[in-house]
Amino acid sequence: MLTRAHQLRDLAAYFREVGVVDQDSLRRWAEQSQFRLDFEGKVKGLGIAVYHWLVMRQGVDTVKPDVHIHRFAEAAIGRRLSDGEVVRVVAEAAHQLGLKAYELDWRIWEASRGDGLAYPKLRICRLRMTCRDEILEAFADLSKRTDRDTFSPAEIIAEMRRKGTTYAESTIRTHIVSRMCSNAPDHHAVVYSDLERVGPGLYRVHSTGSPSSRADEASPESATHQPMAVEKDSSSQSDTSTASSSR
Repeated sequence: MLTRAHQLRDLAAYFREVGVVDQDSLRRWAEQSQFRLDFEGKVKGLGIAVYHWLVMRQGVDTVKPDVHIHRFAEAAIGRRLSDGEVVRVVAEAAHQLGLKAYELDWRIWEASRGDGLAYPKLRICRLRMTCRDEILEAFADLSKRTDRDTFSPAEIIAEMRRKGTTYAESTIRTHIVSRMCSNAPDHHAVVYSDLERVGPGLYRVHSTGSPSSRADEASPESATHQPMAVEKDSSSQSDTSTASSSR
């Protein structure tokens, strides 16, 4: 059985391997690291929430996507969100409010303890994923399987076809090389900063966890304007009291 003591020992061993041996080196690691490159899969049982908690404690302005933050962001947007989406949504909301991301994180968490914020339960209908969502999912899945973070459009298209995508190859390719690429010219009314071109025909996910800066549509306000097949059960009571109260 994997205990917290085992995880702590494994985390300490990993940090020694990468030269993190004191507070100063831990702070440098936190400021320079990325979850997918420097933490994901390094310590069994420790994932993105723990990573963001660690770097937050070293002064990095980010959000810990725990149960309270998830519920707040999902209630605001009206659909289920991945950990990465929660980080981006709350960070962008903090920017709009003139707050640090970790400040809004803490305010949400404090207000959500117990029954402080009563959210209606969401009954999520199955929706067709957008081409953008399928591309990001393909990048994430390929990265996990190959231990790489850089892929060609052909590799992404093949991965999406393997999963049964209904999007045309031309649509997928346009999204990768133009609409979603942060260092591509803006040839579309709506563009995003999800990817970056790092070489001829090679792309990777850009700045994991940071909000898009190329489109207002990436903001929480505009997200709520998108069509949603979500029903809110106003008679449902909040179940936040069952959540863990420790951070």
